[in-house]
Amino acid sequence: MTKQEAVKRLKESDHAFLLPEKAQEIAGAFNCIAKTYMATDTRSQHKGLTLHGDHKEGDQAEGIDADILARSMCDQLDLKYRSMLGRGSRLYECIAALEKTL
Repeated sequence: MTKQEAVKRLKESDHAFLLPEKAQEIAGAFNCIAKTYMATDTRSQHKGLTLHGDHKEGDQAEGIDADILARSMCDQLDLKYRSMLGRGSRLYECIAALEKTL
């Protein structure tokens, strides 16, 4: 995966949870490491998290929130980004920082 493809995938992953393989692929494009964890699908909650694939509300899976992945990548690359309250806003701030490296 190229850096441009990784950024595109992050843009498509607003409020999404990425499984370990996809997260590592995205992070690897920038020579970063994705640290995954167990999470619960909370899609019906305000600013909730959606586990894609065959998952439904309440299911659990290992992976990483796209927002957390993007922030981790920016931190590993020592890129500056504005701190935001919402999950989607944080994701797009980090995407903007990553795009500046392309």
